[in-house]
Amino acid sequence: MSNESNANLNPLAEFISYARDSERRCFSIRGSRGRRASDDARDARHGRCHFVGVSMIAEEQRLDASGAAQTRRAHAGPSSIPDEKSAPYAEVPEDGVRGWRRLRRSFLGPCAVAAAALHVGSVVLAGMLTRDYDPGARAISELGMIGQPSRTLVSFGGMMLPGALIVLTAALAWGLPELSRAARTGLAALGAAGASLVVAGLVPFPSPIHLAAALAAGSGCAMALAAFSPWAARRLGSSAWKTSGLACACLLAVDVVAWVLAEGLARPPHGAMGLEQRAASFAGFAWWALCARALGRRHRAG
Repeated sequence: MSNESNANLNPLAEFISYARDSERRCFSIRGSRGRRASDDARDARHGRCHFVGVSMIAEEQRLDASGAAQTRRAHAGPSSIPDEKSAPYAEVPEDGVRGWRRLRRSFLGPCAVAAAALHVGSVVLAGMLTRDYDPGARAISELGMIGQPSRTLVSFGGMMLPGALIVLTAALAWGLPELSRAARTGLAALGAAGASLVVAGLVPFPSPIHLAAALAAGSGCAMALAAFSPWAARRLGSSAWKTSGLACACLLAVDVVAWVLAEGLARPPHGAMGLEQRAASFAGFAWWALCARALGRRHRAG
């Protein structure tokens, strides 16, 4: 009887042992999975903390750099901070562009001086070479009449070439920084005056085209000096440029009115028309030559 009961109990014991082993293995698997999950959660929390810490450190470094830059600009003063209208922070020109601008400004003064020297020298020399010619009473245009020995000298050296150089200097000055609207208007009028002087040299006196071009050149030059001289005075830091520019503009305007009256009345208003014309013309050329030279040197150095 006992042997039979033991035989019957052996399968039951084996089943119970197998069940306990299965349960133990299941608990061990769940435990390992739980440990892995807890380890992953801990690693994720550590990663997030590390990322947040790195982000906070980067933000602190950025704020420190921004504060240092503001402190440097505050100590440097407003003169070292570029103007938003003339030189935006993100638009810094390349070396080639800066070199080209500096080259254009370096030619501004010499071209204006050459125009004035050619005009004054040609007119004075032509007056000396022409017989029975009174420079104080007769017009410059009479030196360029057909048949005069100095016609080529006055037409080319006194009008055409100086007029072309004036157009060139107006174009070169157009690239100066911070030009006001009045200054740009003056440069446009100066370019038109130079072109009119070229036409006056091409068409000899006493053609109506020559007379109209000569009067347009004088009027345009007067307008140019009146509009450009205030900006030049502010840029160069001296009110003398404005005063002298307005004086030359008035002299040119008076000369234009005098020659209009002379043509309308068929006689000169006074006997010093040639002297008045030379004084106005020479003064206008000289003022622009000196002003362009000063502006070119200032911006080339800057």
